[in-house]
Amino acid sequence: MGTNTNTTVALDRCLANSPEKINIPPDADQEIITDFIDSTMSGLEKLEGAILSFDSGQITCDDFVTTAQRILHNMKGESGIMDFAEISDVCHHAESLLYENSKTIPVDRLFSIKDWLTRAIQYLAKTSPE
Repeated sequence: MGTNTNTTVALDRCLANSPEKINIPPDADQEIITDFIDSTMSGLEKLEGAILSFDSGQITCDDFVTTAQRILHNMKGESGIMDFAEISDVCHHAESLLYENSKTIPVDRLFSIKDWLTRAIQYLAKTSPE
């Protein structure tokens, strides 16, 4: 299965947006945002570890896809609940990319996605009041 052009275009649009322009709902609970940041950063560390393990041949393609999709799906759900649509959209399209490329994983693209998500979470951490 090859990459769907619609997925590529949608993901490109999402990644073209600055992660420093995430909309933080004005009524967001700071404690919940902090928990979200911690959970997402942990997920991103696991995602990076999975990408590196796959790229070095330490885990199979199927194991990598399963792991990465689980991590991205959790992030998508949590960011959707928090009303961080930009993050949720990137995770959604990244999940689709993995599904469509389950035998030819675009590792460089996944690192770009992980980096964008990391910058978005760092922005949230920096702009959230203590």
